[in-house]
Amino acid sequence: MRHEREPSVYRWLRSALLPLMLVLCGAGSSRRAPSLQVSQVQDLTFGNVLAGVVTTIQLTDASAGQYTLTNGTGKPIQAQLIFVLPPTLTTAGGASVPVTFGPVSAGFSPDGSLATVVPFDPSVPFTVTVDRKTTARVFLGGTLQPGSSQSPGSYSATIVLTAN
Repeated sequence: MRHEREPSVYRWLRSALLPLMLVLCGAGSSRRAPSLQVSQVQDLTFGNVLAGVVTTIQLTDASAGQYTLTNGTGKPIQAQLIFVLPPTLTTAGGASVPVTFGPVSAGFSPDGSLATVVPFDPSVPFTVTVDRKTTARVFLGGTLQPGSSQSPGSYSATIVLTAN
């Protein structure tokens, strides 16, 4: 079997194209998109459901849902807050009750205090800026609307908050 040496033109092309491919594919890049750490602090809690008794939790109430947004970077980060909200809460037995979220059911506080809360509609993405080395807070309320024949008890659902 005869071995031929690779012509120098091919070696040059291969050595020139490899770094270009690495750059185009992002290999070796040290740039990283800044991100926020989102943590749930407290569930939105309506308590036990009673037939026909509408319950509204304001975003400033003690039983409102609470999340923190932690920016550990050295620069402000802008992000969109996006909630995934359930249309109903359910029991382990399968009973469900409608839950709604209005145009001021959620709020963003850049410094974590209720005094600086900016209300927003949690069903619409909301753009925020979290300052460097800061923990901001997001609050969530809502309204539970049981019918007159609603089964009493404890109802639950999953609510997800992301910051993109």
